[in-house]
Amino acid sequence: MDKAREIIDYAENGNATEMRDTLYSALHDRVMAHIETHKQVVAQNLMNPPEAAVEDESIQPEVST
Repeated sequence: MDKAREIIDYAENGNATEMRDTLYSALHDRVMAHIETHKQVVAQNLMNPPEAAVEDESIQPEVST
């Protein structure tokens, strides 16, 4: 991870502003990548629902009132 080295270098040199900016940038990139991955999974499940969920619904017994 190249940004980790940058963060460490900035911290060693006492450049807190650059360290913070690089850290926030790295966190932002990781969070956005995770969100994009999750969006793809959600979209895939909407287009092709998992078979296990469909089978579970048909197995449940009806409840009479």
